[in-house]
Amino acid sequence: MKKRLTELASSFLLLLVAGCGEDESPWDSVAPEYGTPVDSAFDCAEYNLEGVVIESTKGQPVEGIELSFQHGVTHSDAEGAWHLGVETEPCGAECVLTAADIDGAEHGGEHRPVTVALAPEVKERSGTACAHGAFKQHDIEVSMTLVAE
Repeated sequence: MKKRLTELASSFLLLLVAGCGEDESPWDSVAPEYGTPVDSAFDCAEYNLEGVVIESTKGQPVEGIELSFQHGVTHSDAEGAWHLGVETEPCGAECVLTAADIDGAEHGGEHRPVTVALAPEVKERSGTACAHGAFKQHDIEVSMTLVAE
């Protein structure tokens, strides 16, 4: 009986070792845990966006507008200027900036939300922590319309 168990254990170990060659690991087909980095270069892109928010009829800067792109959020200052730097998934040809008036009647009245199509340029393809590289777009003008208009 003991000899039979030893033979079975030896056969099992032989099959186990033979199935694990150097070219393929048994863990290659296992999906990573959510949030676990897959490679040293993350599957993301760096975006550097900046511009100004203006009121559509008067051309005056609008302060306090919330601007969001992918997972990044910023707000326009007293001159309407804003800047947003974010590492996120690449947006490809469908890059969109969303602007919303979150302070209501403050800073010149309540404005309608707006979306702006973006076309970021390639800044650099290597030398970043992201696999897709870095992109930029400056001088983005976001024109806001008052709700009363």
